[in-house]
Amino acid sequence: MGFILLAGPALAHGTEWLDQTYLHVDAGPAILASGGLFGLYGDGVRGDVAFGYNLTESWSAEFETGVIWNPVNRRDSPVHDALYQYPILANVVYQHRFGPGWSVYLNTGAGGAVTTIDATVGGGGPLPGPGVRDDDTDLSFAFQAGGGVRYHVCANAALDVGYKFLGSLGHEWRIGSAVLRVDEIYTHAALASFSWNF
Repeated sequence: MGFILLAGPALAHGTEWLDQTYLHVDAGPAILASGGLFGLYGDGVRGDVAFGYNLTESWSAEFETGVIWNPVNRRDSPVHDALYQYPILANVVYQHRFGPGWSVYLNTGAGGAVTTIDATVGGGGPLPGPGVRDDDTDLSFAFQAGGGVRYHVCANAALDVGYKFLGSLGHEWRIGSAVLRVDEIYTHAALASFSWNF
């Protein structure tokens, strides 16, 4: 009996913590803003999932990851496969409610981006020398900012439309014996989202 009495408050506290968590998923078109090599890629798609915790009614913290896919847009391109970016971010979100069921939000975050490229260097590719095709993946610092408008369908569910700007810096890939460096990749995304509060 004593064990049950002690366990009761602990279980209630655990349930209260879970009540402040939420899951957020989004998807939409993604456009690369960087020039140079990345002019070889067309408009693509971004999808994300975030797990968050409501610190207060207005502020929350979340962990976000996802994938951004941008296809090759030229047949004669020295790149042969889509550009893949996998952001891994810690975010802070501010939400302001207005009117019945509506709110606006701003978010910012930082972390890393895993980026994969498949390219030919030399032989007409972006670097001189004999043509060599290879792929490589790098991890670089990334940052993000965005915002949107949200409609709360009920106490637990919300729909929103939003925008995200993702930047990642200091990319370096080894293609064959060559090293391909890009200072930054900037990506714009317009997203439709769904949130569920537990």
